Amino acid sequence: MEATRAGIGVVHQERNLIPGFSVAENITLQNPPSHRGLVDREAMTAPAVACLAELGVDLDPQQPVRELSVAQQQLVEIAKALYTESRVLLLDEPTASLSPQETERLFEVIRRLAARGACVVFVSHKLEEVFAVCDTVTVLRDGRSVLESSPWPTTPTTTSWA
Repeated sequence: MEATRAGIGVVHQERNLIPGFSVAENITLQNPPSHRGLVDREAMTAPAVACLAELGVDLDPQQPVRELSVAQQQLVEIAKALYTESRVLLLDEPTASLSPQETERLFEVIRRLAARGACVVFVSHKLEEVFAVCDTVTVLRDGRSVLESSPWPTTPTTTSWA
């Protein structure tokens, strides 16, 4: 909760959703709309739909998360981070379960967030994705930074990453 209040959002590789809750309930879980001290379930729908729309996803906000595919659940996780309007967004392998089209939509969202001044930390083993979306690349080995660089326009044929 402290990280959320500080403007830090995290999308973990493993999903952190409540299966019995609806899509809207999961998206707004950290800061649900309320009225007179009670959770306002009707008011959850609009922000959830807006976050999903930003991702280009058409899901029923009332659908229980347990009925969604793994890829849809991952998109709900990302929508949760958008809902908190994070200034720093950590994405750990966010594309692992996404289709190429869903991945490209996510990249568009990342670019829009960065253009608005948000810092997005994108963790991936897929170098082509790193080069497609990042403006700085840091390579970690055994918990230490071994390279920090701007990504090059095309994938290199050789590397000197020791």
